[in-house]
Amino acid sequence: MTLPGKPRSLLLAAAFAAGTAQAGGLSGTLDHEGGTALPKGVIEISAGGADPLRLESDGSARTMAFALPEAAAGTEVEARLLRADGWLLARGSARLEPGTPLRITLYTALY
Repeated sequence: MTLPGKPRSLLLAAAFAAGTAQAGGLSGTLDHEGGTALPKGVIEISAGGADPLRLESDGSARTMAFALPEAAAGTEVEARLLRADGWLLARGSARLEPGTPLRITLYTALY
């Protein structure tokens, strides 16, 4: 079986997400509209007033796992994909619901 993208990066992200989830945090996954690969850039994920989590996308993975500190039910979790120069490429959000896996789909930003 082969893993899409960089297997080591995906495994590290999954291990980090699992470890944080066990410590009382929340974990989730990101994907891109239409099931295409996440574009290359920096992904910022934030929930409530917490500092955003920053992840690198190399442009080859179709999904990415992430973990954040615990947040209250109903909190809006937002993800933004930025180009190296700060230009917004895609954005997505999801409301945190108890007992439901958190999944955010990034949609291409239109200007």
